[in-house]
Amino acid sequence: NVTHPAVRASAFALVILIIASMTLFAAGLDYGRPLPEYSASTVQSAWLNGATVFHPDAFAYVGIGYRMMVHDYYLPSYYHNPSLNIYTDIALFWLSGALALPHNSAYGDREIAPFSLYVMAEFLSALFTLLGVALAYAVGRTAFDDRRVGVVTAALVAFSPLSVQHAHYATPNAETITFATAALLLGFVILKQKQPRLIVYLLGGLLIGLTAS
Repeated sequence: NVTHPAVRASAFALVILIIASMTLFAAGLDYGRPLPEYSASTVQSAWLNGATVFHPDAFAYVGIGYRMMVHDYYLPSYYHNPSLNIYTDIALFWLSGALALPHNSAYGDREIAPFSLYVMAEFLSALFTLLGVALAYAVGRTAFDDRRVGVVTAALVAFSPLSVQHAHYATPNAETITFATAALLLGFVILKQKQPRLIVYLLGGLLIGLTAS
C-alpha cells in the first residue's frame, strides 16, 4: 500500500539518500582540469600532460578505449584486467561523439584521450555507484522483507568511504561492485522464491559473468 505512512517514509528516505549520495559521487569530478593559459599544449596539440590529476590506472580504460576508437579496431590487447569497462567507456564516447574532439592519433594510451573523456568516464562510475545504492536497497529489502532494512543497507553503500572514492575513478571498480550487487540480489530472489524460474537462474548467471568481466 503506497499510501501507508511507513511506505511513504521509506520512499522519501530513499529519494533523499539517492540525491545526497549522487552529490558526493559527482563532486569534484573535473578536478585537475588543464587550463589553456597554463597548459597551452593541451589545447593546441591535443596532448594530455602526464602530470594531469586522475587515477593512475585510468588511462588503461579511457586511453585504450579512445585509441581503439581512433584506430577503428575492437580488441584492446590489454590483459591485466578484463575488458568490459573499456567497452562501456567506448559506448559512452561513441554516443557523445568523442572522435570530434581534438586528438593526435600518433600519441600513446596515456596521452591520446582528452581530459574531458576522463571526466565522462568518472561520471559513468558515479552513475554505476548510484545504481549500486538502489540495488543495495533492493538487496536489504529482499533479504529481510523490510523496507527499513533496505534503506539502511543503501545508506551503508552510499556513504561508505570506498563507494565515494571509487565513484570518482575512471576504473572498473564501481561497475564491478554494481554488477556484483545485482548478482547478490538475484541470489536472494532465488532463495526467496519457492520455485525459481529458469530465467532467474540465467539472469543471475549472466550478472555473475558480467561481474567477472
